[in-house]
Amino acid sequence: MRKIKIITLILVLFGGLRIYAADMYFATPKTSYGVNEEIQVALRISSPNEKINALEADIIFPDELVKFVDFYDNNSIAIPWWERPALNENVIHFSTGIVGGFDGLIDPFEPEKKKAGTVANFVFRAKNEGVGSFEIENGAVYLHDGKGTLGELSTAPLSFIIGPAITPAEYKLLDDRPPEPFEVLIDHSELIFDNQYFAAFQAEDSGSGIAFYKIKEGGGLWLPAESPYLLRNQKLTSVIKVKAVDKAGNERVMTVSPLTSKDLSYLWYVLAGLLLIFLVHLLLDHRRKTVYNVNVYEQHTRSKK
Repeated sequence: MRKIKIITLILVLFGGLRIYAADMYFATPKTSYGVNEEIQVALRISSPNEKINALEADIIFPDELVKFVDFYDNNSIAIPWWERPALNENVIHFSTGIVGGFDGLIDPFEPEKKKAGTVANFVFRAKNEGVGSFEIENGAVYLHDGKGTLGELSTAPLSFIIGPAITPAEYKLLDDRPPEPFEVLIDHSELIFDNQYFAAFQAEDSGSGIAFYKIKEGGGLWLPAESPYLLRNQKLTSVIKVKAVDKAGNERVMTVSPLTSKDLSYLWYVLAGLLLIFLVHLLLDHRRKTVYNVNVYEQHTRSKK
């Protein structure tokens, strides 16, 4: 009888809960902006309960408040795009597959945890003062089960506020210190990005806090980035720069060359081995010369006798 009551209580308390295959949501460095300020919005997908291999959605934004500028798909899990994000009035529609399926990214700093993946980074420009929100409509995810099964998807809007234009000088009054120096790790792992090289980074800012990151490979453009970031140049022949920007606009740029990556340790081993061989060669050569000189001296001494 007691077991029946416990089971009944569990059903009452948790029977209404739904387990979603994925969560689709927006992520921004902040939610308050000034007129003419750039607004970076990352669309992310989290799939802790099911592996998914396709998704689609419409991004709705208030075009009386913000203007769509562009989108970036660097570091995106969206491969291949079936319909690249396209603008139609105040709606951005897209659909994409995910090769190999997706159920989370491994965080190099916390391998036991899986992170949400970025579908795309959208860039807007604030036009007028007001309160608005970015919303997701007609969203759908499909399970990686070989059948194209439609999975349960939860979505969440993101509210924001646009106030009067804020000058850089006003920001500086609040925070004039850049983020702290940070490490950029270049590595590869079978657990992430199919064993391809990536950059991992994590900056700290004691003032206004980190707003966003950008990355630059060689002579390329500065692109929005998140850690871990899949490098485009898998040959590691380009200098990599990572920029951390705080909410006051202060910047810290860290530079790493391919020879300062983790693979540099192997080069040091090779150089150390060559140096050791060179030193042993010098030692043996010196001993040979010493023995030769002693023999010559002894022969010269005998000849005098």
